[in-house]
Amino acid sequence: MPKLGKKRCRNLSRSSFLSFFDFEDIHLFCSDNYANAADTVWGSWTDSDLRAWLIEHGYLRTDAQVKRDQLVKLMNDKYNDAGA
Repeated sequence: MPKLGKKRCRNLSRSSFLSFFDFEDIHLFCSDNYANAADTVWGSWTDSDLRAWLIEHGYLRTDAQVKRDQLVKLMNDKYNDAGA
């Protein structure tokens, strides 16, 4: 990937900035970072948010008493299934 100075990057529009890269560079960068992401989408969600999502998608009963660790495990197991 090309080296661009910070000052030069700040003055570029999005399309001008992207014109410095080819599709393969962008694809490689995105795939490497996506595959190595350490955090999940729901990592910053509250327990209530996790519970609401799991109930809404039918993975948890409304009266279930579960701890955050169990909510996170369910999210890890079920989140991708909901989009399918």
